[in-house]
Amino acid sequence: MVHSPDQTRLGLETNPYTLTFERIGLNDTELVGGKGASLGEMYNNLTRLGVSVPGGFVVTAAAYREFLAPLKPAIRTLLTRHQRSKLASEKHRIAEQIRILILNQEFPALLKTALSDCYEALCKEYGGESNLSVAVRSSSIFEDGEAASFAGQHDSYLHQRGILIVSQAVRKCFASMFTSRAISYRDNLGLDSLADALPVVIQKMVYSDNAYSGVLKTQEPVSLNPNFLRIESSFGLGEAVVQGLVNPDVYQLFKPNVRKKIRAVVSRSLGQKQLLLVHNSTTATLEQHSTSRYNRARFTLSFAEANELGRWGVKIEDHYSKVYGDYTPMDIEWAKDEPTGKLFVVQARPMTVAAALTTSSLKQYKLDTQGLVEIAAGVVGSPGICTGKVKILRSLKEIDDFKEGEILVTESTAPDWMAALERCAGVITEQGGATCHASIVTRELKKPSLVGVKHILSTLVDGQEITIDTTKGSTGYVYAGCGAFASREVELPELPQTKTAILLNTAKPTEAMSLARLPVGGVGLLRAEFIINKINIHPMALVNYDRLDQATTDLISHRTSTYNKKTDFFVDEFALGIAEIAAAFYPRPVIVRLSDLKSNEYSRLLGGQGLEPNEENPMLGWRGAARYIDPDYREAFNLECVALRRVRESLELTNVHLMVPFCRSVDEGRAVLELLAKNGLVRGQNSLKVYVMAELPNNIFLAEKYCELFDGFSIGSNDLTQLVLGVDRDGGKLAGRFDETDPSVLAALDLLFAKVRAYTKRTGQARYVGICGQGPSNNPALVRW
Repeated sequence: MVHSPDQTRLGLETNPYTLTFERIGLNDTELVGGKGASLGEMYNNLTRLGVSVPGGFVVTAAAYREFLAPLKPAIRTLLTRHQRSKLASEKHRIAEQIRILILNQEFPALLKTALSDCYEALCKEYGGESNLSVAVRSSSIFEDGEAASFAGQHDSYLHQRGILIVSQAVRKCFASMFTSRAISYRDNLGLDSLADALPVVIQKMVYSDNAYSGVLKTQEPVSLNPNFLRIESSFGLGEAVVQGLVNPDVYQLFKPNVRKKIRAVVSRSLGQKQLLLVHNSTTATLEQHSTSRYNRARFTLSFAEANELGRWGVKIEDHYSKVYGDYTPMDIEWAKDEPTGKLFVVQARPMTVAAALTTSSLKQYKLDTQGLVEIAAGVVGSPGICTGKVKILRSLKEIDDFKEGEILVTESTAPDWMAALERCAGVITEQGGATCHASIVTRELKKPSLVGVKHILSTLVDGQEITIDTTKGSTGYVYAGCGAFASREVELPELPQTKTAILLNTAKPTEAMSLARLPVGGVGLLRAEFIINKINIHPMALVNYDRLDQATTDLISHRTSTYNKKTDFFVDEFALGIAEIAAAFYPRPVIVRLSDLKSNEYSRLLGGQGLEPNEENPMLGWRGAARYIDPDYREAFNLECVALRRVRESLELTNVHLMVPFCRSVDEGRAVLELLAKNGLVRGQNSLKVYVMAELPNNIFLAEKYCELFDGFSIGSNDLTQLVLGVDRDGGKLAGRFDETDPSVLAALDLLFAKVRAYTKRTGQARYVGICGQGPSNNPALVRW
């Protein structure tokens, strides 16, 4: 959407060289480039809605063209040589010659005056200091389009202070139009480098060196789910996140809750944040410093700050969608200003390769992992599967050696590496997140990438054959060996409708968004113990924190350092684990089976030693409903309830329902319901349904009694088979006797169905019966039965 600018409105008949943010908007892309037009649009339309945008001005495309005019013949000759050259090293030398021409060229007198006057006015606007620190950013007129982002192709300079330094930074931005990477990028898109123009944004600097900054995507960038916003954050300047130099903190926000202005963070993961970028005022350069151990162990953003950024993101997305007349997810850079403690948006552009989520088809991948060995895992940058030989690149000088079809393995990618990215089969980086350069470019190129993979450079060797699989949600995997794989497009509307509702068994938040695309009725079993295992701290150890030994408290303290009350850590992590799945499937039901770890499993959690009995057969021991109402565990179960109530009430994810496992008697079931109610989880209140597992003969024989207490059953075929046949699930000697289709097991199920139908006929109240055990997954005969 580009229109001819109104010369009179902008006042360009008297000064064609600079424009302040107040005078520009999205219609002025041809004059001020994508970045400049977007900043002007936000400054004029979104600051009044509460979105903070630092002021500034733009050196225009007209200024760039007038500055470059005397050099164009020489540049054209060099560009022709660049296009004909086959060697990356020679291309770099030719590009450098062009940049030298530009850096040695003087500004026209009128441009010099206009730049000086605008900088002086900006200094006065922000306190009157004559050498205000500013960010000087390139703003190509071709960037941030639908087909390509130009991510990182042109240079920016932070903390520029004083008119002489700012003027030189503008000249350097002009020169960055002609790096070899930028020339090749345009050539590949069929764009003429001399037809492009590079306006330059000068914006008041946000001092995030001693605070934090990052990126906000208003559509989840990997699954393309439009109901989620993703924030990546790290300490120091935001370039560390954008360039993929760090593994950042990640926050997922549920957009419907953002719009309702209620708590919206449904997941967060702690990044390593191993380094930070800061400005050295003495040398006037950016430096990398190691992040302190304390900062690595804590989250950057508070929940309140994440929610505020989310609200800004929705406002920005809504505005741009209205302007463009179509849904427009946005890629936003933000920073916290340490002197004022305020958050600011410093850049926003439409997301590239951000097609709206479609339910018409689903791309499925199948990898044969037989013979493969998993050797690493990381964050998915771009989905897909690839195989190939490893090529480790540690510097730009090695790119000429990179061969077509190799898998690029490196610390992090930079725009200069475009030649290798175009030739590779896939990418693995040791640093970065889903919004870093490697992730953005590989999504554009439709090549699988895995980022933030710890120690991968020391794990792999050149020439090693590996497989990358990034199709299982937000976590991807590296395997030793080349595995066979296939992919296909499934047209979802063609799938047959089933009489029996199909729901999923899942407990992996990282896979929730991709699984939610399946045409299913929701989640029939979310095992709470998977969330607890991920937390990996015994909840009673947090309740009794003051009574633990020193070694254990040291380990727990490191993970919970930002919490005054240690139990709050468990509540937060448990709630977020449930919420991420519930939000992905909303409004479809998600049935959470309350924790059902056995004593031997609990004892392996941090702090669990000494809190659990030593049981000969934990399968038949202290588990399920009996544990919740036991005084020795009740306080831990209360934490579970607090978390679940937060999910249903604070996050308003009322599609979450509960299921009680291993309930040995009707009285035990009644006691659990009373305990849930004491914790604010009242069956029937706010549409809450509570089910019970049918996994003991007792549940079958007294099914009508259980129908009076609960909303239905879910058959646990594993435990039911174990207890009907007397075959220990964990025993090896009789493993061959374990059969979910044994006539006695099927007779027990028949009896359950008969009793539930009888209750329904007698009372008129229908009760749900589902099956969530492993039997139907493994045995098609049981499904047919």
